[in-house]
Amino acid sequence: MKHERNNERKLFDSTKVAKIFKGFPKNFFFGNKEKKPKNIKRVPKLILLQNPIKWLMIKIDFSVLRNVWDPTFEEKDFKYGTKQAISRVTQVISDGQFSELNGLLTKAARLSLLRELDRNWSNKQRSLLALKHEDIQISSPRKVYFIRIADKKYCDVDMAFLALKWVPINSVNVLLFTEIFARFHREYTPNCIPEWTIAYFKVTRFEVLKR
Repeated sequence: MKHERNNERKLFDSTKVAKIFKGFPKNFFFGNKEKKPKNIKRVPKLILLQNPIKWLMIKIDFSVLRNVWDPTFEEKDFKYGTKQAISRVTQVISDGQFSELNGLLTKAARLSLLRELDRNWSNKQRSLLALKHEDIQISSPRKVYFIRIADKKYCDVDMAFLALKWVPINSVNVLLFTEIFARFHREYTPNCIPEWTIAYFKVTRFEVLKR
């Protein structure tokens, strides 16, 4: 699978941040200079109840990924990076700058997302989709795939993201719940580009919560 990349200016220079973002393209990330408004309503906490057997299987798969495929892999850093990536994609969609999806998603994933937005999303819905990193309360791994094709090695990780934020609709602040499913893909063939990219992206729930 070919990787698409954009030339982006370097946003982070510290060794610590570089370690956290290792394996993710720079255009997954962006600076947030917005000042936090005062007197914001408190956002309720989301709770995810996960099947313990599936949770254990994910832990085992991540252990295999770290110990067999990628000794630099850290689950905590990976989840942080995926949240940043999802936040970035939603911001791009909300701003209508679809050309910036190049390098964030694979070509197939990008075309699929653009078709979905064109058919089923209004401009108003798109404008409300943007998520900050802190809006995404839960990033939950769902399945890990280890793929070998001839001498090629790939790893896919399915992730679910749950977000909650206050948004103004018709002059009234309401709680907007968003659930996003994404598949993160990386090739581990020797001498390949060591980057995670999004191979599938879909907003599975997008609704105002009733009080």
